[in-house]
Amino acid sequence: MFLLCHVGIILGLLSLVVVSISLKIPSLVTLFFITHFIYFSATIIPYMAVLVRRLHDTGRSAWFVLIGIIPLIGLIMIYFLCLESQEGSNEYGDYPI
Repeated sequence: MFLLCHVGIILGLLSLVVVSISLKIPSLVTLFFITHFIYFSATIIPYMAVLVRRLHDTGRSAWFVLIGIIPLIGLIMIYFLCLESQEGSNEYGDYPI
């Protein structure tokens, strides 16, 4: 869901930037777009790493991340992420603590 929200924001801001450039209107939208893009680029890798680690703690594959792309059905991810970790070890490693 994080990824989907960022993609939507980036596409919306990109369209605003294109319109402001074509109308030759200087705007803070360009600055906001650049700032958001830098933030998104810096946070997407750690976000995905934590998400995959949490899914592995509950005994699920990282492919479950793709569920988050589907609107409304992606809310199932919240349920999976709130589950308690599996006791003992699973196919992804030992119980974290």
